[in-house]
Amino acid sequence: MPNEKSSTRQEILALIKRRGEATVKQLSREVGISSMGVRQHLATLEKERLVQWRNERQKVGRPIQVYSLTETAEKLFPSTYGPLVISLLDQLAEMDGTEKVLQLLKSRQERLRAEYRKRMEGLAGEDRFRALAKIRDEEGYICESFVNSRGEDCLVEHHCPIAFVARRYPQVCSYEQDLLEQALEAKLVRREYLISGGKSCSYQKVLQKESDDE
Repeated sequence: MPNEKSSTRQEILALIKRRGEATVKQLSREVGISSMGVRQHLATLEKERLVQWRNERQKVGRPIQVYSLTETAEKLFPSTYGPLVISLLDQLAEMDGTEKVLQLLKSRQERLRAEYRKRMEGLAGEDRFRALAKIRDEEGYICESFVNSRGEDCLVEHHCPIAFVARRYPQVCSYEQDLLEQALEAKLVRREYLISGGKSCSYQKVLQKESDDE
């Protein structure tokens, strides 16, 4: 497969991953090629069992096809922990108990917190969110930050490199949120959750007034 075509298909997969779902029109606009070109790439990706589609009814006109990634495609994205690590964690739990595993995961959180804070030193507010999003993106979380229509800072992770661990030891998810809060020096509320079937792990900064009301 020519490199240019391969690169375009990788870009299409990454865009669908980031969006959760996408139409041909949306992909055409973001990739910068014709709708026909996008359809040709999607046809190849479908044959490779990397994308799937569903019909979405419109108020007017014919239904449109909405594309999403298959489970096979999800495996193409970086995963820091794999089956081998899960096996080692399970062995540790058998030998020393689950609490030992949780201590290990907590230790990872503390190490990352120190690294994040060092890289984010001197930043505040929206700049701090942007810096953390860049760090997490480098680590494979496909992360972005933005300010929503209500002026609230948000952080969205479209991929979870530690999903293998989170499914077996869900406590790590609370450690992850705690890590983000410590790095951002802000209270967060999680609006969406990948492990429970969401399209992303989505966090929103809790405003001081909301925090006081709690």
